[in-house]
Amino acid sequence: MSLDSPISPDIDELWEHRATLTPADQGARAVVVDAVSLLDNGTARVALVDPDTDEVVVDERAKRAILLSFRVLEMRRAPSVGSTATIGCH
Repeated sequence: MSLDSPISPDIDELWEHRATLTPADQGARAVVVDAVSLLDNGTARVALVDPDTDEVVVDERAKRAILLSFRVLEMRRAPSVGSTATIGCH
């Protein structure tokens, strides 16, 4: 099964340059936020089960978008109930 990702191929290009990305990269941030929004609203999925083989197929763009979000979204500590702190983004 070949997974036809609804996520922009721009994610692949960003992935190739991930080491240089920062939260200051507004264009990269917009592409990543759009991709994560597709995951949030259910348009894209990180993985699907291939009905022919019953194997899980990963959408590499979705996986990369999630990982890139840690590079381009500013991380900050946020208080959490029941623990000292969690990591959040804004």
